Amino acid sequence: MIRAHKRILTYGIVGGINTGVDFAVFMLLYAFTPLAAPIRQAIGYTVGILCSFILNRNVTFRDGIRLRLSHEVGRFVAVNLVSLATSMLVIYLLEDMLGVPATLAKAMVTVLTATINYFGYKVFVFRVKGK
Repeated sequence: MIRAHKRILTYGIVGGINTGVDFAVFMLLYAFTPLAAPIRQAIGYTVGILCSFILNRNVTFRDGIRLRLSHEVGRFVAVNLVSLATSMLVIYLLEDMLGVPATLAKAMVTVLTATINYFGYKVFVFRVKGK
């Protein structure tokens, strides 16, 4: 069972690290700055994706079909821009429009972006066949 889902488990561990970095930056900005929720989200997310590219390329999807690094980075950025835009909209709707607390809104949007990113990385960025 573990062997069959090794990539998803690895992605989850790597994602936990990236999410921790993202969440910590988001909450530090929440605590110490007057920045609006979407701006906090953009900054935290950006720091998290830097960590994500390095770990996912070298750990989670290391068996993918390698493109030139510049192409992988471009594709990675494209997937993350889709996730970032989606997360900023959803954070705004949850926190500013519906009054959901910042921590809960952030946790909810993390599940959505993790799903978008997993499939985007696997199919489009690191091009893993099968498995």
